[in-house]
Amino acid sequence: AGSGFLSTQCESWLSNLDDFPLGLQFHTAFAVIYTRSPDRDLLLQSVNSILDNSHIADTYSGKHSTVLLEKVLVIDDFSSSSVSSWPEWQSLDPALAKHVEFLRSVERKGAVRSKNDAVKYIRAKFPAIAATAMVVLLDQPMVVTPHWLTPLANTLTKYPKALVYPAVDVLAKSDSGWEVAKSDDMVA
Repeated sequence: AGSGFLSTQCESWLSNLDDFPLGLQFHTAFAVIYTRSPDRDLLLQSVNSILDNSHIADTYSGKHSTVLLEKVLVIDDFSSSSVSSWPEWQSLDPALAKHVEFLRSVERKGAVRSKNDAVKYIRAKFPAIAATAMVVLLDQPMVVTPHWLTPLANTLTKYPKALVYPAVDVLAKSDSGWEVAKSDDMVA
């Protein structure tokens, strides 16, 4: 079942990334999601897509070099209620839940300052791996696709000064809730 957003050729290429022994410079990644007025379902869907479509640091037993996700860091920019207190987080698989952390601002800072604080937090809390880790800054609503970290790491390995960003599915509100937007629905 395709994402509805990526072409069949692109999905086929991404599904075979584990078959390539890659000479990656980046083996660890942190995903940072910024939110300030989150839609509960969207944020949960975003975090779950990252956990479901990433190789998690202490659970991967594959034979090939890959990028391992260390943490999903949810930055709550002083939303009306603390995102970390949502009861839905309790339903996460405990093996995955330990890879999700929350930072809550005590005042509204905005996306740039909040993401900068997240990078400082990562450097301070994970000094042994932060210097060689890839930090991916995301906004919600978004859904990542399988193997989303590998192309980013490959590009950064080849072009260390490049600014790269993931191809993520765009979510759109419909009568039945939030769905992946079809490419035909997106107008430039």
